[in-house]
Amino acid sequence: MSKQTKMMKVTKAIITAGILFFLFDTALAIQLTSRQYGSETIPNVQLQSGDLAPQAKLLDRHYQQVTIGGSSDKVQIIVTAESLYTPLSNDQITTLNANASKLNATVVYVVTANQPIIVNMFENTHKFNTIQFLSAFNNPAFGLSYGVQIIGGKLTGITVPAIFVVNHQGKIVYKEIAHKLDQKLNIQAAITAAENVEKNGGSTVIE
Repeated sequence: MSKQTKMMKVTKAIITAGILFFLFDTALAIQLTSRQYGSETIPNVQLQSGDLAPQAKLLDRHYQQVTIGGSSDKVQIIVTAESLYTPLSNDQITTLNANASKLNATVVYVVTANQPIIVNMFENTHKFNTIQFLSAFNNPAFGLSYGVQIIGGKLTGITVPAIFVVNHQGKIVYKEIAHKLDQKLNIQAAITAAENVEKNGGSTVIE
């Protein structure tokens, strides 16, 4: 076999591998849009209603570990956002805080990739007494396991707007993941799902 033939075969193999990788990578990712930043990519493998919510260790404002997900003696509402310091996030958090006051046995988490020092600054200037703010800045596995971390685009590494309601057994009974970074989440639907769990045990999964 001539050297030129060998080189052609190697080149063909590299091109084939590149095409397969592209197809594989595309199959495992979906696109969402942002008015300001354009197209962003998140994992295509996402949690669905009825799935178990993975446990994750995140950090609070004091760099203390807090475990979320999994089974718990309380209902969990897990909200992710791209940042605490955006007008949309502030609006959604205000709505969430007001509605969460109706719940008696539910813990509400808001998770971003903001570092704990930023979370601390936010909590010092915003008094939301029904929400625990957490940082996933050092735990990318959280965003990947929940299917909410941007893995391609200008905002790679941050979490997109999403909301999960988890019953006592650790099962997701309601979930919504935004397809646009400026899309409002249906906070009331999540609150209603949590109320259902509190009242009826939450065996019903809301699509």
